[in-house]
Formats: sequence, C-alpha cells, structure tokens
Amino acid sequence: MISLCILFQALYVGLNQLCIQHRLMATFAFSFLLFSYQQLMTESSRMPLFDLRKLNASLPVPRLEDPAFKVLVVGAKDDFIVDMEGLNETGRFYGVPAVCIEGVAHDIMIDCSWRTGAQPILSWLNSLNKAGTQI
Repeated sequence: MISLCILFQALYVGLNQLCIQHRLMATFAFSFLLFSYQQLMTESSRMPLFDLRKLNASLPVPRLEDPAFKVLVVGAKDDFIVDMEGLNETGRFYGVPAVCIEGVAHDIMIDCSWRTGAQPILSWLNSLNKAGTQI
C-alpha cells in the first residue's frame, strides 16, 4: 500500500513538472513570437506615426461649417488610446453620432474580430448608396 502511495505521489510530482515545463515553453514561444513581430514593426518604419507634442500644439482645430463630405466616426468601447470621451467629442465635432463597437481593440481593422467593426462601416456605406450620395 505504501509503495502505491509513493508511486502516485511521484506521478503527481512528475505531472506538475511537466505542466510547469509546458507553461514555460508556451511562454517562451509567445515571447519569441511577440519579439519577432516587434522587430518587424521596428524595421518597417523608423519614423513615429505622429508627434503628440505637435498635435497638442495645433489643438483645438476649427470646426468645418459645411463639410463637402460625409463622415462616419467609429471607435472601440474599451480603447486605451482614444477613450469614449474622445470618440464622442469627435462625433460632436463633425456633427454626427459616434458609433461605438464593443469587443474590439483600438486598431479595429487588424483585430481578430474585425468583422464586428466592418459591419457598421458597411451598413453606413450602403445607407449612403441608397440615399444616392456620391461615395
């Protein structure tokens, strides 16, 4: 009976070690993949997309009185870059309701759930088309 307990105990310890090794390998693989993508992004452009200091210096932007184009303002609900206040402020600036999409990231178009963001855009484009608006 004692040897059976020792066997089960050894098996339990062995399985725990295997699980720990598996987690470490998965973490390493994820870190390597993340590092690889970061390298690709770094190499693709050495220029920042925009300088926030210059952007802040140019604010506020004067409102367009009668824009010659239709505008759709779309954002993600839990966006850490453009929050709900910024999304709604942009909608008010253009005089249109802001469309808030749940369950997607800031870069909606490259999110795994991009279709969730694409649907309101497609619906908006179709509504323009039905209204006879030039796209």
